[in-house]
This record gives sequence, structure tokens and C-alpha cells, in this order.
Amino acid sequence: MKRGTIIICILLCMGLAGCRNNSGAALSETVQRVNNGYTNLETLQERDEVIMESMANQEYDSLDDFLKSNNESVVALNLQTSSMGIASDSNATSFSAKDTNVSVSDSFVFVTYECTSGDDIFKVVLATCKYENGLEQLNYVIDTNPGVFSEEDLGGVTVYYGPGSEYDWFDSYTMIINDKIFIIDIEKDYTQHIEEVLTNLVLQ
Repeated sequence: MKRGTIIICILLCMGLAGCRNNSGAALSETVQRVNNGYTNLETLQERDEVIMESMANQEYDSLDDFLKSNNESVVALNLQTSSMGIASDSNATSFSAKDTNVSVSDSFVFVTYECTSGDDIFKVVLATCKYENGLEQLNYVIDTNPGVFSEEDLGGVTVYYGPGSEYDWFDSYTMIINDKIFIIDIEKDYTQHIEEVLTNLVLQ
């Protein structure tokens, strides 16, 4: 997992716990440590270690390998089948993507892709939450972390944009699909391709 996905997902994971426990103390402490990592290079390694320790992962080489041994539904990119019809993009036919890794944590399934659009080659990570009641969870995280997310409309789809810091490789777009939180992490400087990604989402 890359830093952009980790930061947004740790906020959302803490939000899941907050929705269940109605406790903001742990969330505030974690957010403070994340914010400190953004502004103090000496704490970046410590921040990443704390985050990684909280997320026990299982790795798969491909989406096919993951689907063979799991019943979990995930949102993926698939240009060969009918898409979910999220947003529209007239240049979508020039877009291609290949999955390169699947990482499974306690709360999320992450699928990493290498994408091509015209001359641009960039990485995208799709993160599907395992838990439902996504709108309630997302509202809780947004309300308890003011200033982190901005609401945007992409092709008629409401998403919540979370820019990575200057030290991160990705920017994030969060939305609700089938009552679950879903995150698109797209490599910085390639956010102009976000609607192409939205156009080619499928539920696997």
C-alpha cells in the first residue's frame, strides 16, 4: 500500500471504530500523529510504522488469485466487461489498466493497477471497505476531521477529495458504493484521468 491510501484508510478505519464505540480520543491522537508526519520529516518513519502495525495484510499477486480464494466483493477495473456506469468520459477507449497486486487488511481490500492513457502511465489503488453503513462511517470521519476532505462532483458522482501531502505519492477520492466506503487513490499529477477510472469500475 502507498502512503496516500494508508493515510485516508487509517482515518476511515478509525472512523469505523468511532462509529461502533462513540469514542473520539483514539481518533484525535492518531490524526495528530498523522498531521505531525506531514510537517516534520523526522516523524515520517514513525508515522508509517504506527500505521503499518495497525493493519495486518495478506498479499496476492493478482486479482484472479484473490478471487479464487475469497468471497469478498471488491470494486475493480475491468475494461473487458460492462462497467458500473459511474461517470462518463469520451476518451475512455484510450484507457487501459492491469492489476499488479491485491493487499487485504482487516478493514479494506486494496487492488493496485498500472494504468495507461495516451502517453501517460500511472498507478491507481482501489480500496473497498469490508463493512457496510458506509455513509454513516464516512460522515463521521469527515465531521471529526474538518478540512481534510472537499466535496466534488465528477460526472454526476459525489466524491470526497483528499489530497496527499507533499511527501505522498497519491491523491484520494472517497465515495459510497453499495453502502460501503470505496477509495480511489490515483498517483499525483494524473488526477485528470479520474473520470476514466470511474468509467471502468466493476464489482467483482
